[in-house]
Amino acid sequence: MQRLTLPRDEGGRGLIDITNLHNQQITNLRKFFQQKADQSHFHKVISLLDKHTPLNLHSTGPQANEHITSKTNKIAAWAHKSLHGRHRLDLQQPHVDMKASNLWLRRGELFPEMEGFMIAIQDQVIANYQKCIIHRPHYNDSCRRCDGASQTIQHITGACRAIAQTDYKHRHDQVASIIHQSLAIQTKLTTERLAKIGKKSNIYETKISKRFKSENKRLIKIVKRERVRERKMGSMFGGFTPLAYLGS
Repeated sequence: MQRLTLPRDEGGRGLIDITNLHNQQITNLRKFFQQKADQSHFHKVISLLDKHTPLNLHSTGPQANEHITSKTNKIAAWAHKSLHGRHRLDLQQPHVDMKASNLWLRRGELFPEMEGFMIAIQDQVIANYQKCIIHRPHYNDSCRRCDGASQTIQHITGACRAIAQTDYKHRHDQVASIIHQSLAIQTKLTTERLAKIGKKSNIYETKISKRFKSENKRLIKIVKRERVRERKMGSMFGGFTPLAYLGS
């Protein structure tokens, strides 16, 4: 529920919080009548007699319907949930770019139904979404590619065996190409960077200078050192090690 009214750059859907809007109006009207009561006999009489409306002007203390839930409290309540809060905790990891991860929400290119379906996958409640929202009581939430596990966001992005040697490998080859190029530039084996567009091509294609062949051993040593460091940190790329594609 909290995610519906959170801003889109925080991972929410950006809907208007009707409860907060209602409570804010109550607060504003109560302040208006309390200020006017000191100047107008008419408003003073109304304030003294009003005991049965939502404003409850007779009482001068804070009212329960004046409570405003802040964005910070919504995020805390979302992250505290054992199931729905897993995605929020993932976004708060130091190696995760929250702005880039929520960019698809800010761009607003999906239909509302598809957007809700994607959020249900992130919250790992795809079965409940299909049964309660789409009204498909016999829905099977198994992965459509491998049929081996529930189609959670973790399974889709890094645990489906059906696309391990295709989409996952292509993704990690792209990461390896970026790392390879960065190392080559840092060691001055090349100074040029060329973007290459294509579904089956690497993101970057490096123009290697003539020094590359003679100093290739130097680069391989750096790659091996980075590989050892990455193994110590633990794999953060869905079970694959991008540097494993280097040095061959």
